Amino acid sequence: ENIPLAVSAQQISVNLPDVNTLKLNGTVLAGIYQGTIRSWDDGAIAKINPGVTLPRLKIVPVRRSDSSGDTFLFTSYLSAQDPAWKSALAFGTTVAWPHVTSEVSAKGNSGMVAACQAHPGCVAYIGISYEDKTSAAGLGQAELLNGAGSYEAPTATTISAGADGFTGETPAGGTISMINGSAAGSYPIVNYEYGIVSTRQHSAAKAQTLKAFLHWAITTGNAPAYLSKVNFQPLPSSVVSISSALIARISS
Repeated sequence: ENIPLAVSAQQISVNLPDVNTLKLNGTVLAGIYQGTIRSWDDGAIAKINPGVTLPRLKIVPVRRSDSSGDTFLFTSYLSAQDPAWKSALAFGTTVAWPHVTSEVSAKGNSGMVAACQAHPGCVAYIGISYEDKTSAAGLGQAELLNGAGSYEAPTATTISAGADGFTGETPAGGTISMINGSAAGSYPIVNYEYGIVSTRQHSAAKAQTLKAFLHWAITTGNAPAYLSKVNFQPLPSSVVSISSALIARISS
């Protein structure tokens, strides 16, 4: 079973010291990662950032070299907003990245932070749990286009709004993609953090202990004192009910 435990998100980080506010969307990001948009002052970026002085600086797209859920989320967002990307490359924990002259590969979120910090002009996709590290590294954070047509930064409010927009669609099994949501004020790359658990445990004692821990995670463990350390948000109440029902199925 995939049991939702908390709400997470993905940030798009940039290394552009003189740019404080930057909007990006899936079509522009797809162009960057395909090598058709190569400079930050490209017309496609300028069009969605009126009034922003964009530098004539080479874009350095940073991507994961290892299989990762973050690559799955990022390429899902590109696929949702750019039909050409979806047709040619689609989405997955790994994809056949197009060759881009300025590209940099990195392993893990820590590697993505370090690579983006080391390469002025970079753009990178990084889990929101690393937000404190990206801030300490001096990286900026893009506002992303959502399914409602507005650009939103990843904040507690917009991430929660993103998850709330999918509560009615979350199935009893708990597994759902929450990409490119159209809820008002919602951030478009949001996901559940899952506990992947077998419903059949080796002993009654192990089953009971596991159920107790998972129940703690979706109740007390969803308190800000715990989630704020990794910039996660609590589950919507209706999803807590779904997770509770899934936990109840665990037995020996």
